[in-house]
Amino acid sequence: MRDNSLLISKYVQKILEESEEVVSMLDGNKKKIFALKQNENITFPFIVHSRSNLTTTYTKDIEFLRSVGWSNTVQFTVCCVSDDYIQAIDLANAVRHSLETYRLKNEDIYIHPILLTNAIEYMTDYDAYVQELQFQCIVE
Repeated sequence: MRDNSLLISKYVQKILEESEEVVSMLDGNKKKIFALKQNENITFPFIVHSRSNLTTTYTKDIEFLRSVGWSNTVQFTVCCVSDDYIQAIDLANAVRHSLETYRLKNEDIYIHPILLTNAIEYMTDYDAYVQELQFQCIVE
């Protein structure tokens, strides 16, 4: 299997879009889930996600690694944004339910259980409430 850990955002997008709990809180609109940056004319609530870190451990024998494979620790962030504080928290909770302990093994990627590592909340200059969830998983 090839190292496809850079594909994590593709799978986060897919997991969130397939979550009935998350999509229902976005008024049934999967287009309110974005990678990196939200669209200019989007209405609340919405979700923005991005990969924040990737750590690979190499050994001296890279050819051996290629033959047996290796894993990466991938960290990513999901921000739930709303103009209503409680709605932002409820959306973050739905995202957590969808992602935490999720695992996947297919021909492209092997995602070990996703773990929530931190949760931060803040308000933007535009009176938007943000629930920032930080996750980590091992990807092979």
